[in-house]
Amino acid sequence: MSSRSGDAGLFTSSDHGLHWQKVPGSPSGATRLMLSDHDLFVGTGKGIYLI
Repeated sequence: MSSRSGDAGLFTSSDHGLHWQKVPGSPSGATRLMLSDHDLFVGTGKGIYLI
């Protein structure tokens, strides 16, 4: 599985990037991603979010 972030939110792909779907509830403006066990933390200019 692949993931990308950006101004529109966090996106994931299960087919090596051929198709992308927005992760529900993901914040816009993501600048940092951190995976800890099964928790994904998303950093933006406004704060840190747990997805």
